Amino acid sequence: MEPKSINVNGLDLAYYTKNDEQPDTIFFVHGNSVSSLSWKKQFDDARLSAYRLVALDLPAHGGSAASPDPERDYSLPGLARIVADALPSLVHGDRYLLIGLSLGANLVAETLAFGVRPAGIVLAGPSVLGAACPIPKVVKPGTHVYTVFTDSAPEADVVAYSKEGILSEDPADREAFLSDYRRVKKPFRTVFNQSLDNKHYGDEIQLLIDSGIPQCVIMGADEQVVFPDYLDDAGLPLWQGHVHKIAGASHLVNVDRPKAFNRLLADFAMDIFR
Repeated sequence: MEPKSINVNGLDLAYYTKNDEQPDTIFFVHGNSVSSLSWKKQFDDARLSAYRLVALDLPAHGGSAASPDPERDYSLPGLARIVADALPSLVHGDRYLLIGLSLGANLVAETLAFGVRPAGIVLAGPSVLGAACPIPKVVKPGTHVYTVFTDSAPEADVVAYSKEGILSEDPADREAFLSDYRRVKKPFRTVFNQSLDNKHYGDEIQLLIDSGIPQCVIMGADEQVVFPDYLDDAGLPLWQGHVHKIAGASHLVNVDRPKAFNRLLADFAMDIFR
């Protein structure tokens, strides 16, 4: 995966593409404190070779620059505005899927408030919020998830969180997470956490419901970070009528069980683009 660069609202952002000759796009949005490299197992899967793949590094993550105005950009609506503004330059036409992992799922939902209308939506390990689903009803207590909301977490706690979020037995998967975590530019996590404390976000679940866009929701059946059942009866327009839960996967479900995850993604894409 070789990075390219795009300037969005004065920010230099890194992104990756594959299969540029294909007309239909799957656009990937990564989670908090990782990067587009977290989608490598999707980029490498032949089942997705029929689609143009695009993955954007969020501000202060991966190869992207830090924002000169953190208060404006380091919130759910601020980040979603950047994703929404990047889309016209990075997708070909109107036929594209938006897929978000964890924080990326929140951002996919928030982009709907800016008029974004993909053909389909995939929410992976989602932590989307709503009036009936505030943070305490979404995020499990007693984990080390706080480490992605502070710029000063002890290394031991970051490692502990990596073991909660990733169940893969491949040590390279955990090391990739830790490498991405260390690359996040300060003060992203601190400012972002303050925006959550100030409830600076929309009713993401209602945005998803009101859109009427087909949605494939994929959870790890062994999710350690968020409650895996909290969206079961939320009223989302679910593809195949239910939330898909993959055994042996935690929060980074696409990393833990890529074959099962990619099979669902390819089947959903085929349904949407046929």
